[in-house]
Amino acid sequence: MSDKQSMYRLTWFDYIKEDGNGKTYEFKLKNELEPYLLRLNKDFTRYRFSYLLEFNKSVYSIKLYDYLHSVAYKGTISMSLEMFRQQMSLIRINEDGEIISDAYSRYEDLSKKVLKPALKEINEKSDITATYAPVKDSADRRKTSGIKFTISIKENPPTYDYVIPPARLSEYKKIGDSTSE
Repeated sequence: MSDKQSMYRLTWFDYIKEDGNGKTYEFKLKNELEPYLLRLNKDFTRYRFSYLLEFNKSVYSIKLYDYLHSVAYKGTISMSLEMFRQQMSLIRINEDGEIISDAYSRYEDLSKKVLKPALKEINEKSDITATYAPVKDSADRRKTSGIKFTISIKENPPTYDYVIPPARLSEYKKIGDSTSE
């Protein structure tokens, strides 16, 4: 293993297409997820896909919801600003470990442009409620070094009327398979 390690945050989807009227979506999951989605028996996060379809105001809502829902059983979770920014794909690092793009490096900007809009949407449209508070740096109390989230599951979450047909592997053709035509 090399001395340099990289961490990448990627989306689950190759693409998501909307039909134009906002009622029908087509999506393609990444091929690398196949073993995890088709053979996963334990240690997974489960939530209604319809909540993700409702998130349309903040580009960070889905990523933040996915993370917060996976740790909701803990009630509270704290993380460094750097870890949070990596989780939200706000930091991009090249193969040499150098930062090549760094969005919302100031906590005030991060709070205003990422946290507040995403949490507003999550709290209104999903099955969890979350709040956050800055964690001050122990060496310099004027600086924010992390974020503490408090998460709870709603007793009466909203429901959405989406019909998502079940996928069956037998319905799909293999690429290059001439017998399935």
